[in-house]
Amino acid sequence: QWHTQTRTKEITYVNDSTSNKSYIYISKSLGEKLGIENQEEILVHSINGRSSKFWALLTENLPHDILYAPIHYIETNNLTLSIYDPYSKEPSYKYAPVSIEKIN
Repeated sequence: QWHTQTRTKEITYVNDSTSNKSYIYISKSLGEKLGIENQEEILVHSINGRSSKFWALLTENLPHDILYAPIHYIETNNLTLSIYDPYSKEPSYKYAPVSIEKIN
């Protein structure tokens, strides 16, 4: 339940300490290559044909070609693939090829 905040979102402290805006971490080098600045709004496109808006947070803690977004945002789940583990029926929330672009 902590992944989707079905219970924890009801706790005032949790709401006060988490961002209401969906964000995605991008390596500083990739952000510079694409002309994306820290806390700039971007559009992320998934190979599943869907897109979501995020606030870009540039970091030096990720490899150049890896993005990270918390899974409790609907914007993140919108991008994931419709692949499930055949035994547990757990959705594939860990990996999805995407492309990103600046929003002008």
